[in-house]
Amino acid sequence: RCCAVEFTQSEADVTSRLRCLAPNYIVSTLFISNFIGIAFARSLHYQFYCWYFHQLPFLLWQTTIPGKWLVLCLVELAFNVYPATWWSSAALQAAHGILLVALYLGDSPNPCETNTDPSRAQNVGAKVATDTGAAGKSSKAKSL
Repeated sequence: RCCAVEFTQSEADVTSRLRCLAPNYIVSTLFISNFIGIAFARSLHYQFYCWYFHQLPFLLWQTTIPGKWLVLCLVELAFNVYPATWWSSAALQAAHGILLVALYLGDSPNPCETNTDPSRAQNVGAKVATDTGAAGKSSKAKSL
């Protein structure tokens, strides 16, 4: 995990506050960014489906829309038609549009997890201070 440790001004007070990005936030950000690129692509080839087929269930279950399976089946149906027809392209665009709107209107995951266990924060702060030597004594934020 990517964490930042903020040290206090005094070296004697080694308490630190550990803030980490939530794993759900990281995955959601990457998957949604990839999905936006796919949804707004000018043309989709069949091999592009492998870029995001494994992300669709995760993205759909982040939303509150009913009929999640229907959206997933529409995308699958659209990519299983060869050569593409007007109705398979329309089904794919409709499924992408529904998911995009649902993601936009839904709740976003909390980006930060704050560690409330002071013993763990002190241990991490002490480890960073010993690993960085004199640089660990400054008040700047260090990343692990």
